Amino acid sequence: TRKSEVLGSTLLCSINTAIARLKDIWNTIGIEEEMRVQRMETVKKHTENLFNDMIKEEENLQERLEKSIQYCERELKVLSQQLSMELPTIDENQTILQKEKNLSVLLEYYASEKDERMSELKQLKEQEEELCNDICSTPYYIPTGSIPTRQQLDELKQYIKELSEEKARRFVAFTGL
Repeated sequence: TRKSEVLGSTLLCSINTAIARLKDIWNTIGIEEEMRVQRMETVKKHTENLFNDMIKEEENLQERLEKSIQYCERELKVLSQQLSMELPTIDENQTILQKEKNLSVLLEYYASEKDERMSELKQLKEQEEELCNDICSTPYYIPTGSIPTRQQLDELKQYIKELSEEKARRFVAFTGL
């Protein structure tokens, strides 16, 4: 059996033991039946309130997890389109907790990929701008505001390499005059 089932049985046993102990105390004190009923109602009310509070907390947790899953799915859809990356298939047989964790990790990876690409693009564009200004060349086109693909970044690197080589050729030609 599962540990939670064993704990559930132990909990029931503890409740029964506590009730039996209360009855023994009430017998020893000499509390009459009417007062015992009132006290038992109080015990019942406290126990029900405790369980109701715990149930509300767990339902709130479930709701937060479901909202997080929805948020992650929306954000991943947007990021996957922006990054031109396919979303991996999500196993629908996962528990809510597993699904939320996996989607959160995936979202973190996609966001990191976006940041990394944008940072790399900024750095490469600065190099390219300097070279284009030096040799009066046209910059490599990547739409403003878009997130470049890995292929576009590789092509931009290649373009920068070609610009550097052209600049070096021109420098050699100029100094050779």
